[in-house]
Amino acid sequence: MVNRSFQISAVLLLTVILGLSLAWFLQGRDERRILQRQEELVELLSKTALEKELAALTRARQISILFTDPVSTGMEPYLTGSHSRQDMAGLAYHLRSMVEELSIEIADHKLEIAPNRNSAVLATVARAKARSGGEWMSDLREVEMRWSKTDDGWLVNAVTFTSAIKRPEGL
Repeated sequence: MVNRSFQISAVLLLTVILGLSLAWFLQGRDERRILQRQEELVELLSKTALEKELAALTRARQISILFTDPVSTGMEPYLTGSHSRQDMAGLAYHLRSMVEELSIEIADHKLEIAPNRNSAVLATVARAKARSGGEWMSDLREVEMRWSKTDDGWLVNAVTFTSAIKRPEGL
């Protein structure tokens, strides 16, 4: 009797542990996928050398497929409104063709996934550095990206600059 009770308790405990492990894994999976998509977007936007036309167009298309169609933008003063994927590809191509080099660094992030696990908000601090005409420019912004879970995975459905960060003198 004791042996049977022990077996049942062990099976129940094992079931609870496996259930909690699975829930933890599934919850972390969405977070990992969103952050991987963000890293992919940052990598695709970055540019280290001059590109041939076809490579630049291919990269712009790869960038655009990380967004929903349409996507909402609030990146004042650069880009606001609702844009199609085709618009986003053209904008990515244009932006990247204007600079010789472009790097984007994400300094911090805060990710909140909705309880239904179909949407998320990722708030980041992003630093962009670009070289154009031999001169370097940089910009530091707080960026909010809203994500939607689709058949194609997690896609950005809105991007907003929440603030421009002023640098202390000398930095």
